[in-house]
Amino acid sequence: MQGQTKIIRLGTVLIVYAIQNGVLSQGPSPFGCYEDIMEVGRIFCRITGQKGLMNIFWPDLVIICTDAYLNLSIPFKVKGDEIVTCPDKLQEKFDEWKKRWSENEVAARKDLCHRTDRG
Repeated sequence: MQGQTKIIRLGTVLIVYAIQNGVLSQGPSPFGCYEDIMEVGRIFCRITGQKGLMNIFWPDLVIICTDAYLNLSIPFKVKGDEIVTCPDKLQEKFDEWKKRWSENEVAARKDLCHRTDRG
């Protein structure tokens, strides 16, 4: 009986120690593909004046803005489960897509500011 108590105490001490030192706790998992989609969605919704990103319509993988008069589809073939697992090749595609949309946003801001400065 004393042997079981010692094992339980030892196990408890080890578990507490592991939790305190982060061995058993995990940080948030990065979902790079999903984060890229959300960022592109925010940019798209801003550029088109649709009051921000609402969500992704998962069955069709379409980005929906708050004022849903224009939607944005992902420009390459991808499945929902691939977005979650986000293999490296797919991450590269999403990174490039996000980069292009970031450039579009910068260009749109320059064009709009240039137009309003002319008065």
